[in-house]
Amino acid sequence: MAISQEFFNVLVVCPEDGMENVLQKIKKWFRENKSKHSWQINSKIEKHFELASALHAVRNKNENSILIPIGFQPQTVKMKLDMNERKHLEVIIRPPRPTSHAELDDIPNSSFLSDTCTISVQNTLPAIHKSILRKHFRKIIKIRKLQSEDDFSQYFKLRYKVWNEMGYLSAQKQCTKSQFELDYTDRTALPIGIFNQNRQLIASARLVFPAGHESCHVPLIKNMIDVAGDKQLQRNFDYPQILKHPFDLLECFNGFNGYFANLVRNRIPNAEISRVIVASEYRHSGLGEILVDSLISAARQEQLELLFLACKKDHQNFYEQCGFKIVEGIESDRFADIDQHSIAMSHEL
Repeated sequence: MAISQEFFNVLVVCPEDGMENVLQKIKKWFRENKSKHSWQINSKIEKHFELASALHAVRNKNENSILIPIGFQPQTVKMKLDMNERKHLEVIIRPPRPTSHAELDDIPNSSFLSDTCTISVQNTLPAIHKSILRKHFRKIIKIRKLQSEDDFSQYFKLRYKVWNEMGYLSAQKQCTKSQFELDYTDRTALPIGIFNQNRQLIASARLVFPAGHESCHVPLIKNMIDVAGDKQLQRNFDYPQILKHPFDLLECFNGFNGYFANLVRNRIPNAEISRVIVASEYRHSGLGEILVDSLISAARQEQLELLFLACKKDHQNFYEQCGFKIVEGIESDRFADIDQHSIAMSHEL
């Protein structure tokens, strides 16, 4: 991906002088994160004392505006916005600090599948990061659920290419003839993809549901396997003779079977996030974060209550930025058939 620059108008509403320290933190964040990704962030930060003047200004700025009202109640700000602005205008509300009860922040996200871009948080900085990601990429990518045979062909090929590059494909599961990476967990999966302006799939991820939730795409996948004529591909897609749960990477995790059994016992709707894949030329741009955040939105649309995943320990910080926390006591010395310490993480929706 070529290095590009993006300019953002940031309008901060500070009706009280006591909020000046928050404004300074925002300015510092922009200075320190100008080159955080493979593209550069440039900004112009304006201070307003009244919400009305800030709204008037933001409606006359270009589409790269972010409105940050400090010291306002969320409902006060939302009443000033029409429905279209709630969906497309990036608004980060910093409400007054509560005195008699715990702070209940929204979780910042960069999802393209969420129905709102308005958020209420005490710490505005992570939310600014998420808003900038969404603003930057909204003009140059599309995110959607996979549907067609071409979608799935690109999907399985991208998975094969990336996992082969990273050494995750075990010799006994290699499908050199078709160059597809798929297995039985794709039977119960809901995949989403990020497409560039040339309609090429450049990133993908999926929700894997428990057994009994076979996808409507199974017949399409079976037909693709038949056409490919790759016997190893068929073996990978077949259900194992013994299946304790439908999540392949978590099979070797000590303690996961008991953890999953507890979810079933308590009837907690759940799914696994897996195969988070970004093409090598698009990494370190923020696309992976958008991908996971968007998949979380898809999970909410499916009325799930809990998501979990397996990842290398090295990726812990990345998933924490998306709201995941370590599941204590569930870990493994292997990840994707290689010797690599890995952990389990979960996200309550």
